[in-house]
Amino acid sequence: LLPLPVEGRGKRIFVARLVLGATACIGLLGVFCSAMIYHDTQRRLWKWQRSLLLFYGTSIALGAGRRGHCCSFSDSSAADHRKNF
Repeated sequence: LLPLPVEGRGKRIFVARLVLGATACIGLLGVFCSAMIYHDTQRRLWKWQRSLLLFYGTSIALGAGRRGHCCSFSDSSAADHRKNF
């Protein structure tokens, strides 16, 4: 990560949250655009309602799985894991 050009911990947290929110919005917009590409093909099974549901559902499922995977490695479990090796 690049150092943030702001002073103080509170400002860095604000900027980090701002960047996180912007990243999430851009990601959701990207998923929407991908679903609309499928809709544009005019196929019966790729209507926009179905495509949006499937695309956003997949995004939520993968995001939740990734978050669960990251949270499963807390500092205490990492320390315990290092002791075993």
